[in-house]
Amino acid sequence: MRKRLIAVIMACAMSVSAGMVPVWADEEPIYWEFVTDGTEGLPVETAAHPYDFVLDRTITNKTEKFCVVYDNSGAVINPEYENASLIIKANGKILFQKKCTTPEGLTVGNMDVQIPKQKTGTKIQIYLQSQSWKSNVKTMKVKNINMLLLSNRTDKIKKPQLTHKGYRDYIKGIKGQSLVISNGKRIVKTIKFKEDNPAYDITNLLINNRWNSELFLYIKQGKKYSKGYVYFPLEIAIAE
Repeated sequence: MRKRLIAVIMACAMSVSAGMVPVWADEEPIYWEFVTDGTEGLPVETAAHPYDFVLDRTITNKTEKFCVVYDNSGAVINPEYENASLIIKANGKILFQKKCTTPEGLTVGNMDVQIPKQKTGTKIQIYLQSQSWKSNVKTMKVKNINMLLLSNRTDKIKKPQLTHKGYRDYIKGIKGQSLVISNGKRIVKTIKFKEDNPAYDITNLLINNRWNSELFLYIKQGKKYSKGYVYFPLEIAIAE
């Protein structure tokens, strides 16, 4: 037991001397890089910059514009936003690069992004970078909009008619049919119309279930389905 303890101590000492900091399984890793201060040439510790990113919608092969919100995870108190750029790449090619306008010292920012349409399956990388540091890189895949729109559903039932008035969404209900709202394969709500309803309010149903994933809305009657609509998430986390 004593020999084992000595071996563990020696291993930790070797890790520190090599410039590595051991991290226990239940600890959050903090990474350090060493740079010179430009005067005496002495090494100065500067923390790497991990950031959380939030996207306001799913990226699909039809997406041309979305918004990225970036929030410092806490390792850096005063991020150099004024000297950093939000960068978005796909297959090594820069799709978007723009300097952040959030003043130094704030720990949250957002950026409206316009990119060319990307093919399904394309991996997109999102990160912040300045001349002296680079944030964590988050990768996500582009989804097929046709799969989200339930294009494999039969169109023997007419697609439900949606109406937007102000901040409210309404659907036209037909007697004998059911409105189905699902989250992937999970049915969130099924509403059977016992009589015609020209403007059934679905606003609250959508808002309460749209925060982190897509919602699908379609009509069902017996074993027949209509084509449907997709409501993208109000916001979706793309980094942890």
